[in-house]
Order: sequence, then C-alpha cells, then structure tokens
Amino acid sequence: MLFSLLIPLAALGLDFYRLYPYSPLSPIESQMHQHRKGEFSVLTFSVIQTNNEKKKLADLIKKRNPDLIFLFEVDKKWTDSLDSISGYQERHYHPLSNTLKNKSGVRCP
Repeated sequence: MLFSLLIPLAALGLDFYRLYPYSPLSPIESQMHQHRKGEFSVLTFSVIQTNNEKKKLADLIKKRNPDLIFLFEVDKKWTDSLDSISGYQERHYHPLSNTLKNKSGVRCP
C-alpha cells in the first residue's frame, strides 16, 4: 500500500524538479542586455495570424529598437500594419494566405 503511494509521489517530484526552471516560481536568470559597440540585436516573434494585437508588437519593436527582425506567421494585414515602423531600409516580405509566412527587416547603421 505504501509502495503504491511512493511511486506517484516520486514521479510528481521528478516532474516538478524538471519543470521548475521553466515555471514562474523560478527566479529570472538574465537581465536586459545593453548594446555595446560592435554588437547587434535580433528580435524574433511568432505573431500567429489570428492574433490582432498588432499595436503591441509595433510598440515592442519601437521600444527595443532591434537591428534585425524576424516575424513568423504573418499575413498581409500584419505586413501592412507594421509598415509604419521607420528605420528599416531592407525589408523582405513573404506573406502567404496559410500560416507559413515570414517577414524580416534589417536596420543598418
């Protein structure tokens, strides 16, 4: 009887041990990185086509000001809504009607 209780408790303990670093209970281990000369920043984001929070992403891009942006699962609506972000001379758009589309932008100093 006791043995049949110990196995599930041990399994739960092992699961908690493995998942703890990825949970909100774990402390944050990294801080925001400050740019230094010769470094560049990259922002990647999977927007999911059905997501309508385009302004939040535009604000994030303006706040972080990354040198290189990769957006995944964008459609024409997403591409059009993010065209207002200035400072990116090179833009490559590949919007598709399915969920497998990409957008990238490069800000060259």
